[in-house]
Amino acid sequence: MGMYDHITYGGKEYQTKDTPAQMLDYYEIRGDELWYRDTKYEWTEEEDSMFGGYLKEVSHDWKFVSDFDGVIRFYNYERDDEGKYYCESEYKAVFADGKMVKLAEVKNEHSA
Repeated sequence: MGMYDHITYGGKEYQTKDTPAQMLDYYEIRGDELWYRDTKYEWTEEEDSMFGGYLKEVSHDWKFVSDFDGVIRFYNYERDDEGKYYCESEYKAVFADGKMVKLAEVKNEHSA
């Protein structure tokens, strides 16, 4: 599946590869606005770590993404009875200046 970002819509978390970086960042659609979780990290030394330490979150702030124009497709995966992943639901949202102007559910074989 590769790298992706998280996006929350309607209280449910989805995945997307349509946001600017796909670095496991967090976004949220609040009403009709796109918001980004701007997180600050610091390097923390840890002798037992394979990498000698890790990035520790020190703060975060939610910011309205007022300059985003484009389409974000977001989806979630579930496992079937055989343990295989399938796309349970998928949406396509169109944004202009960070405001959602259109939202549509993308139908697939597992969608209602």
